[in-house]
Amino acid sequence: TDTYPLPVFDQRTWSFGLPVAAGQQMVVTYVLNPVAPGRYSGTVDVCNPTQDCTSLFADILVQP
Repeated sequence: TDTYPLPVFDQRTWSFGLPVAAGQQMVVTYVLNPVAPGRYSGTVDVCNPTQDCTSLFADILVQP
């Protein structure tokens, strides 16, 4: 439902506005357009409105 950049941290946030019940899941797909070959990695934090968060590690290899 919303997205905005956090330029100070070189990050972006997304808000989906959909409730997910305990024990259920929501599948989110991101389409990435790489600008250069290389290995890119970092954490993806998933948080609820009260800021209870879980961090996931993403590792992407872009080949020439």
